[in-house]
Amino acid sequence: DDFYKRLEKEYQKNGFVKSLFGRPFRVTFEKDSYKLGNYVSQGTAAEIIKKAMIGVNGFIQAKAPTTKMILQVHDELIFKAPKKLLEASAKEELNALVRGIEVSMQGNFGEMLGMPGPLPVETSIAVENWSKKVKFNPT
Repeated sequence: DDFYKRLEKEYQKNGFVKSLFGRPFRVTFEKDSYKLGNYVSQGTAAEIIKKAMIGVNGFIQAKAPTTKMILQVHDELIFKAPKKLLEASAKEELNALVRGIEVSMQGNFGEMLGMPGPLPVETSIAVENWSKKVKFNPT
């Protein structure tokens, strides 16, 4: 596990580890290198979702002001959009909204993290109850 060995060396040298965006985490290290890895991975994930929220917020303010970002849960963002977008006549508008949100969420994180493509994003839609959500793939 080169990743964990690298983190141990980084911690021993500096007294902290950094997220992939450079944010330092000063942690109590007790020879459990997985804890160091957890700080790095969870910290990086938190930074990604925060940056994605900023990008998405800019998009919906400019292109879909009636849509609201209402909640963030771990790596999910939940939005409230007008029900009229579910009507057949609004299919293109709904597709454009979802594509715009997905692209805004992807940002350039894949490139920043050395991935071969964009960061994967999945979309689901729920009408009345989130437990009845269904996957949505914009066309």
